[in-house]
This record gives sequence, structure tokens and C-alpha cells, in this order.
Amino acid sequence: MESAYLQSYLGTCLTQGLAEVARVRPVDPIEYLALWICKYKENVAMEQLKQKEMVELERERELALLEQEMMERLKAEELLFQQQQLEFQLELEIQEKEKQRAEELRRAQEQLEK
Repeated sequence: MESAYLQSYLGTCLTQGLAEVARVRPVDPIEYLALWICKYKENVAMEQLKQKEMVELERERELALLEQEMMERLKAEELLFQQQQLEFQLELEIQEKEKQRAEELRRAQEQLEK
């Protein structure tokens, strides 16, 4: 049980640390290993922070893309609405002109009948 714990939590760290002690051969290997382990822990924490920031940046990028797509859809809807408004306004103007022509024709016919 203890060996599994040590292997899972300290295996990589101690293996690399002891290899570094053997490579460097410091005057005080215990102090060197202790400092190396502290630095290792700091590096692992920095890597975890970096990974967390990358995940957050990716999430923010996805949100920005979604927001941009939404803005583009809203702009397209607004343009469509404006076009429909213009078409409606043109239709009203055409109807008004037809009404005026019909009124003019009625008046002209009344004038002819008199």
C-alpha cells in the first residue's frame, strides 16, 4: 500500500530528482534534492496554472465567437426588418397613388357627366 502511494505521488519527482543529484554531484546532496523538489513542485504548480489559463482562454475565445455570431445574426435580422419596412412603405405609397388616381378618375368622370 505504501509503495503504491509513494510511486503515484513521488515516483516521477524522486526519480528525476535523484537522477539530477547523481548528474550534478553536489557537496550537500540532501539540501540539493530538497531544493530541487521545491523547484519541481513550483514548476508543476506553474504548469497546472498555465493549463488552467489555457482552458479559460479557450472558453473565452469560444464565448467571443458565439457573441460575434449572435451579433451577425442580429445585424442580419435588423437588415431584413429594415428591408421589410421599406417594402411595406413602398406598398403603402403605391396604394396611396392608386387611391389618388382613382379619385382623379372619379372627379374627371363627374366633370364629364356635368
